[in-house]
Parts: sequence; structure tokens; C-alpha cells
Amino acid sequence: MRQLFISFLLLCSIGANATEIIPYDQNRCVALPGEQLFTWGSVELSDGYTKTTVDVDGMMNFMSSFFSQIEDSFVSARDPLYVFKIDPLCLAMYVEKGGVNAGAYGSDVVVFGMNLLKTLQNDWKIDGEAGVKTILAHEYAHVIQAHHKVKFNIPLPLLATKMKEQQADCMAGVILTLHDPKAGSLPQSVPLMQVLGSHHSVSSHGSSNERKQAFIRGLQEGVKFLMKKKNRLNTTSKDILNACSPV
Repeated sequence: MRQLFISFLLLCSIGANATEIIPYDQNRCVALPGEQLFTWGSVELSDGYTKTTVDVDGMMNFMSSFFSQIEDSFVSARDPLYVFKIDPLCLAMYVEKGGVNAGAYGSDVVVFGMNLLKTLQNDWKIDGEAGVKTILAHEYAHVIQAHHKVKFNIPLPLLATKMKEQQADCMAGVILTLHDPKAGSLPQSVPLMQVLGSHHSVSSHGSSNERKQAFIRGLQEGVKFLMKKKNRLNTTSKDILNACSPV
């Protein structure tokens, strides 16, 4: 039996206005019908040959710490969407019904697939912390898009989705540059973006090279922020969104 374990650091919150991150609660979060969500304990996965135990507690703490750092930084930057934010960000893990995946639903739910975690560490050989943070940064980019009600008014739905996903790839690069440069380093995250490109529908997410280039653009935009002395404590969600506006 293999044990999936991801180490995490308890990050300090910034001030008393910290935003709220909670385990998924059907009374306080967007409803996800048909999905069995896990927020505590551990879950055993089996493919008929091997068994893998997923440390749900560890992942929930890891996700909560990472997202709290991002949201608290927006509070510090006096981002109006976060200083006056009412709804909590709800987190959970789930067992995907097909393939491997993670997802953001509206502006207040993020879920991470257990098969994705297993595949990331066991098959793709991507460093657990860097890989998970890269995916979480992409999903959080969707949360920002939802907060700002971003729309791509294009007659072709798949092209609109592709633009949305590649903007999220770019924003993930900015987020990681500001919040964890190590996780956004080229040896780990760029190859992961290429792998993800080959596992998603190219028409909806872009090719491996397109996803890689969008992510690298985000890393570069993040470096520009740092050169202008815009760090994670004075950068708003709108700043990140604007840096990755479609060109």
C-alpha cells in the first residue's frame, strides 16, 4: 500500500481582516450535486492492483494555508472584493468519475481530485508541493475571474473557454511568482503545464505548448510586478487579472 502525504507549513495570517477558508459545507457553499466530497480523514483508492491512501487532512490543511495566504494578501492590499468579502472559500477533495481533474465552481468552491494527486506524484513524477500549488493557483485564478465576472463574448464557445483557461494559466504564473517562486520554477511547473495540456481537450484548454507559453507569460508578468516593487502585500486581484488580459 502506498501512502500519499503532502507536507505543509502553517502560514501566518495578515491582520484581523483575514478572509474565511472552510471545509465544504452544503449550507454555506455552492451545491455540487452528484459529487461525494471529502474534507477530513483519509481515503483509500484502489485500481485493482495497488492501493493508495490519500491524506485528506494534510491536503485540506495545505490548500487552506495556500489560499489563506493569497486572500489575506488581497485584504492587505485593500482589494475591495476581499476587504468586504462575505462568502467563505469552500474546499474539498473528491474522486473523479473520469480522468484526473480539479475544479473551481463560481467564486467560492475549489475541489481537488484524489486521482489527480495520485497521478501527479506517482506517474508524472512532479514534486508534490510545487505541482499541487501550480494546479491550485490555476483554480484560484478561476475564482478571481468569477469574482470579477469575467466574460469572453465570443460566438465560438470552445474558443471562449480556451481563452478563459489560458488566462487562468497566465494568472497562475503571476500568483506563484508572488506567493511561492519555488513552486513556479521552470523545472517543475512548466513541465506540469505541458502534461496538463496533453491530458485536457486541446480545443478547450489549449495545446501543451500554448498552456506552457501562457504560464511562462504569467511568470514574466509576476517578475515585472516585483521589479516595480509590487509584492504580494500590495497587489490586488484586479492587478493580476489585468496583467493577463488577452493580447
